[in-house]
Amino acid sequence: MSAKELLIQLFGLPKGEIIFHDYSCALKSLISKYGRIFLAENHICFYANLAGSKINLVFKINDI
Repeated sequence: MSAKELLIQLFGLPKGEIIFHDYSCALKSLISKYGRIFLAENHICFYANLAGSKINLVFKINDI
């Protein structure tokens, strides 16, 4: 499985989704959650796995 296929499966994106780039970042809340943000054709996705606590967020660009 390619990295692109893995990301599409992880975030539940459409199979034809183009993933442009990813960056290291942090989701700031009471405790910062460090992970990666992925910029795709129609979505912005965030993933973090901290001590077994997984965070998986998907935002449609049209909703932002």
